[in-house]
Amino acid sequence: MTVRIRWPFPSPLPRRCSPALRAGLVTLVAAGLLGTAGCKEYGVVAAEGTVSTSAGTITVQCIDRMKVRVAGTSPAAGYTANVLVPGPAGQATVEFTNPDANDFRVAVYCQGGVPSFQEFEREDTTLTD
Repeated sequence: MTVRIRWPFPSPLPRRCSPALRAGLVTLVAAGLLGTAGCKEYGVVAAEGTVSTSAGTITVQCIDRMKVRVAGTSPAAGYTANVLVPGPAGQATVEFTNPDANDFRVAVYCQGGVPSFQEFEREDTTLTD
């Protein structure tokens, strides 16, 4: 008695295709299922731009029109920049600090492939008796 087992069950490939075509189809299916797993850089950069804030500028990349990545920062005089969430993510965050002025936290995101931002000012307070 002969038992014939096909893998995968049932085969998604046509029965009568050449080995080269079968290998090509398997590669395409595997690439689609695995996506960009293990890749350092991924996605398609839809837009790259610079947003100017009160405390400096942030260079960002919109990836796949939905995710943002901070590519660089340039703080204004007296400020230092700290990238809290570099991305790629739905929102990246940069904090600008200055010992002599108010600090700023900036949320950067992509809206339809266009870089946008929202700025939050943190006031420095001094407690006195």
